[in-house]
Amino acid sequence: MKPKKGKRTEKIITTIGLVLACIGLLAVAYRVYDGFSSGAFQFQHAMEKIPIEGEDYCCSDMIDENKGVAFINYDCIPVNRVTKGIKECKGRYYIFANKINGKWIVDEDSKQVIW
Repeated sequence: MKPKKGKRTEKIITTIGLVLACIGLLAVAYRVYDGFSSGAFQFQHAMEKIPIEGEDYCCSDMIDENKGVAFINYDCIPVNRVTKGIKECKGRYYIFANKINGKWIVDEDSKQVIW
């Protein structure tokens, strides 16, 4: 007897789904490995500590293994009491950091207002 067409199609779709899931997991594993091996996670963690009261960390990126840039929003106030994590900011600046003796040191002289 021939297998039903619906069963065969279901097996093909399941196989394709499993292959795509494996490719996705491999991509996520690579991104995590790349972030740890390049030091990007350590850099981002260090830059998240820069903002003071009324400022909010936006994002950061490494230029090379010993230099990076972080973007900080300033003059931030929460939009409302319900969404405290969402803030409205009046401007943004960038600041450079250098890796010295294994620690990320912010270069305060490099602070430049963008808007």
